[in-house]
Amino acid sequence: MIKVRVFPGPFIDIELLDEDGFIFLSEGSTIRDLLKILRIPKIIYSIGLYTLNYNKASLKTVLENEDEFSFISPISGG
Repeated sequence: MIKVRVFPGPFIDIELLDEDGFIFLSEGSTIRDLLKILRIPKIIYSIGLYTLNYNKASLKTVLENEDEFSFISPISGG
């Protein structure tokens, strides 16, 4: 098992994360697997509005223990 910290967007069920914001996944899990577990609509992740360790990454990227996954907000306030 690996644990990945998820900085949730407004559409994530935070009950899927532990109290520190981590989700536990099988080794070899990809970003696509994570997004499916989080029940993110395909339209959201097909646009690529996410980062892994603050860098763009492919849906095929294999996650590693302690990775940090976050969503990019297409609209921000000021």
